[in-house]
Amino acid sequence: MILNIWFYLTLAFLLINLCAYALRQAQPDRGWQRLIVFTKPLTLLMLIIWSWTAGDFWQGRMMWFGVALLFSLLGDICLLFPARWFMTGLFAFLLTHVCYLLAFNQDIWWTDLRWTFSASFSNLLLLSSAALLAGFVLGKIDSSVSRTRRDTRLRVTLLAYSLVLTLMLLSAVSTRARADWPLQASWLVSLGAGLFFASDILLAYNRFVRPLKWGNVWVIGLYHVGQVFLVLGALIFSGA
Repeated sequence: MILNIWFYLTLAFLLINLCAYALRQAQPDRGWQRLIVFTKPLTLLMLIIWSWTAGDFWQGRMMWFGVALLFSLLGDICLLFPARWFMTGLFAFLLTHVCYLLAFNQDIWWTDLRWTFSASFSNLLLLSSAALLAGFVLGKIDSSVSRTRRDTRLRVTLLAYSLVLTLMLLSAVSTRARADWPLQASWLVSLGAGLFFASDILLAYNRFVRPLKWGNVWVIGLYHVGQVFLVLGALIFSGA
């Protein structure tokens, strides 16, 4: 059964963590950071256990989805302490998206991808819109980083991360035109990847361009819900 007790525990910790971020924003001196440190990694841990118990998520070609969650957990822990571990966390999430790329693409050839993208106008419209938005925001981020930090390593890492993130979104959306992916599963992973994409773009803007009042709340909400949709879609796919 896909929606077992671990799924509901995942949602419970997700909501508690999101509330903790919102309360920290509203009442920064009340010690809500301790609740965030406790519930943020637990949300991913519950997600990992759910994926383990609900299907063949850690076997064969599904293994890369599971490894992506492990790197996400590592990234979450590192980004709880961004002053010291930001670059490590960024690299962990870069590996997360590489794993998602492998999960979505290991069974197809590039010729199949070219056919996939031309097969659906809605796919092309979605990806073009995402690429334009990402290009605009990432241009601002790169300009801000180069102006204030002059950190070449950070700029190169952000560029590589942005490329892999965009390819991950493109790969998830491409499942909508592939015969081996059920329609429900493809919509879920497309939506999940889109939310993850939006979360990362918002996080970078919030950190490097201009802090947004409720930016951290939106970042964590989009990220966690996106991961839930990615796992749910992958579980449906694995049982198809």
